[in-house]
Amino acid sequence: MNRRDTIKALGAMSAALLPPGVMAGQRRKFARIAILWNSPTPTVRQEMRQALREVGYIEGENLAIDTRDAQGHLERLPDLVMELLALKPDVIFTHGAFAFVHAVKERAGKVPIVFFYAWDPVGTGLVTSLSRPGGNMTGTSGQSNELDAKRIELLKEVVPGLSRVAALWYMGTAGEGIFRTQLRQTEQAARPRGIEVASIAVPLPMDYERAFSRIEDSGAGAVIVFNGPVFENDRQRLGDMALQHRLPTMFSWAGYVEASGLISYGADVSDLFQRSVAQVVKILDGANPGDLPVEQPTKFDLAINLKTARALGITIPQSVILRADEVIQ
Repeated sequence: MNRRDTIKALGAMSAALLPPGVMAGQRRKFARIAILWNSPTPTVRQEMRQALREVGYIEGENLAIDTRDAQGHLERLPDLVMELLALKPDVIFTHGAFAFVHAVKERAGKVPIVFFYAWDPVGTGLVTSLSRPGGNMTGTSGQSNELDAKRIELLKEVVPGLSRVAALWYMGTAGEGIFRTQLRQTEQAARPRGIEVASIAVPLPMDYERAFSRIEDSGAGAVIVFNGPVFENDRQRLGDMALQHRLPTMFSWAGYVEASGLISYGADVSDLFQRSVAQVVKILDGANPGDLPVEQPTKFDLAINLKTARALGITIPQSVILRADEVIQ
């Protein structure tokens, strides 16, 4: 989550999200929460600490928060999970990328798990259903059937005459199947709009020079970057590389746009974070995570970087700017 999302999320936590009979500021029994994140955990920890304070959990008094940050190194996940489990947490709150949730699920036993912003948790086998996830896991999903089509439509508005777009993703991780599904959905959304999709799959560790050379060779006029923890950790480098190669970019999260990306459209992460915290509170109050529905996005966020647009020589239509939730000048 970025600084803008932090401010929104902290201001949004309200009594309406608390379990029945719980008042804001009510003191609670001691709880220990483990956070497994990508980067940076200090921000997420601050958000979690502030939100839980509003409902009576105060770090250093009746709350302990333990964090581990993978920093884009997915091979570290098994060890990080085991480090957190050794601390005997009441709940594990994890980044929603499949590699993270899968690593926790494989090792957590009966410890409750809340995932944040997972993509297709049913299709990837993380939960049985959205309404009744079952087992010891629930969370929030960033998936919506409208998103792929909307991103293509926005790119066509921003890049007139666009006929080919590159889809950038990486191979060799537990979440590779998700990327392949996103690729199919992007192709299905692009085809009726007269746009071809060039798949640019790059093995880890990322060789960005080679990836962008392949994108240029494909003849693509823009790039859609599929979100993943490696890209999240390298988002500034991604934005800079796209500028260097003069390629417009589309992302799913505003954090990329704040790091020189051109445009993003996706679920409102501050709203999903607010609902994830509510799930954590309910579990601490005795709810079974398998009975708590996986929350789906109902609010969406459009971000535009006009500085990047000027550097690329692109004029963003006023109709798009007026629809944006965040405009970086």
